[in-house]
Amino acid sequence: MSTSAGSASRLVLLDGLRGLAAIAVMLMHDGIVYGPEGIFSRSYLSVDLFFLLSGFVLTLAYERKFAGGFGPLSFMRARIGRLWPVLACGVALGAIMAMMHDVLRPMASTLLLTNIVLLPLPRQEPLLYWLNAPAWSLACEFVVNLLHVLILWKLTNRGLAIVSAFAGIGLTFSVVSLGSADLGAGWDNWYGGYLRVLFAYPLGILMARTWRDRGSFSVHWLTGLLAPMAFILLLPAVNLPPEQADVLACILIVPALFWVATRAGEPPARMLPLLSWLGAISYPVYAFNWPLIYLGLYLSRHADPAYADAFRFGAIAAAILLSHAAVVIGRMRRASIVQSPKPVPSVSTA
Repeated sequence: MSTSAGSASRLVLLDGLRGLAAIAVMLMHDGIVYGPEGIFSRSYLSVDLFFLLSGFVLTLAYERKFAGGFGPLSFMRARIGRLWPVLACGVALGAIMAMMHDVLRPMASTLLLTNIVLLPLPRQEPLLYWLNAPAWSLACEFVVNLLHVLILWKLTNRGLAIVSAFAGIGLTFSVVSLGSADLGAGWDNWYGGYLRVLFAYPLGILMARTWRDRGSFSVHWLTGLLAPMAFILLLPAVNLPPEQADVLACILIVPALFWVATRAGEPPARMLPLLSWLGAISYPVYAFNWPLIYLGLYLSRHADPAYADAFRFGAIAAAILLSHAAVVIGRMRRASIVQSPKPVPSVSTA
């Protein structure tokens, strides 16, 4: 699906939304460690935004390629090449954190070898991935990517709606029974992560299929950018039981606000570099923040109390700086591949 310049600008707006969502997740993790979580306590709903975004963007980028013969092996190679190096760096940071932890130190090498290939260790409750807890969503992403190239792209819109609806029913029951939509990271709710992705990702595909030909609403671009995250941050103030609020959020309101964001007007040209940068750092921020926050916690506990806050906020700054460095390195690597000369075939003189 090709896009016009205006359509491309609206996609950059979604890059900005992804970046804001990743930062909100990081600040939620900071609140979990140091307390209180405050307005970021429901930022786990940002992951549902990520799944919507993934289905939406990958459909625009690949669905016509799938029809043209771009097969499962090529697609999964592209996805692993895009996601795994950053994941591996996050797990490596987690291994450093584990070496400083009395309980995790004896099994740090085993955790490294398993977590780096997204294999959770049995009986290591409560988390699936101790070295980098958010890795659960990457496991879900890879599974649904494989389903996308094998099955989902072939389904009609009605078929996608049925898949999403059945997953949504299962997700609703899970949220009500467990009391929260914060599902997927632990052994007691691992299946909830797959329900979340099987609800949101096909919905993102549906939205992408109807996106190009419908134009944009009169919604201001800033509303499209900020409304989803504003809702998530204000949700803790809603006077509803948490499970009811989470069901309304992940099943209805977050998808609706994402849909509005896809139809919002174009951001001004001066904002495009910032929005693009937020999108570029979003995945590294998501992959790096957990181990860095715990490294900051360890250092703050073993340093002069006067410097405790410096280590806390230094971990957040380090996550952003390392993410920016990862983006720069990635761009340099891609540029070197593009510019590298092709080998000249040897000419036999025999």
